[in-house]
Amino acid sequence: MGAFCAFCGKPIVEGANFCVGCGKPVANVGSSNSTPTATPNGNVSNLFTEPAPPMNTQNTYSQVPQQIQQVPQYQNVQYVQPAPVMQSQTVNAGSPAPYVPNEITLFGLIFNYFFGGFGGRCRVLELWLTAFLILFLEILFIGVPCGAAFYYFRTNPQIMQYVQLTVYTINIVMTVVNFLPGIMITTRRLHDLDFSGWWQLFFYVPILGQLFMIYVIFFPGSDGHNRFG
Repeated sequence: MGAFCAFCGKPIVEGANFCVGCGKPVANVGSSNSTPTATPNGNVSNLFTEPAPPMNTQNTYSQVPQQIQQVPQYQNVQYVQPAPVMQSQTVNAGSPAPYVPNEITLFGLIFNYFFGGFGGRCRVLELWLTAFLILFLEILFIGVPCGAAFYYFRTNPQIMQYVQLTVYTINIVMTVVNFLPGIMITTRRLHDLDFSGWWQLFFYVPILGQLFMIYVIFFPGSDGHNRFG
């Protein structure tokens, strides 16, 4: 009759020094009446279990190729904020900014002529357009009716007297109406030349006043801003 392991109870192969079940050493194996020198601990339930396989303590990403692990490290890199984009300036630093006049319109010419006031500036083009516009309106609404009246009533002396009186009255009214607007637009024209509005009194000086008037009418004003705008 074969021997059994005192620890796990499994049969012991004859001639073996260790139990194939639990791996405990056995002694005097081979005879039926031989007893092992090792003594059990009395608790058969506390059987020896096979040790668990060693855990992989290496990094999970250790199998990643070396070229992937070697990520380049950029150190001492400072972010430099780009310089703001400068707008191109066509005007030199020492020259004044160009003067931009208001947009010229038909209604604007009439309104500025009668209600423009004494402030601001008047360019040469605005002066000439205003003069032609006022002249055109006077011819259309006054000159044409008066000319037609002279033509149709030229043979009637009594009616011609009334026509002439009407024409004189219209001329006086137009002179009064254009007096203050003429002073205002002349003042603004002098402002464009960087002159005070009082310089229009110089127009009444013989010869020199007429030369100065030609200069005011034909010559352009300041390119940049002046003290009047």
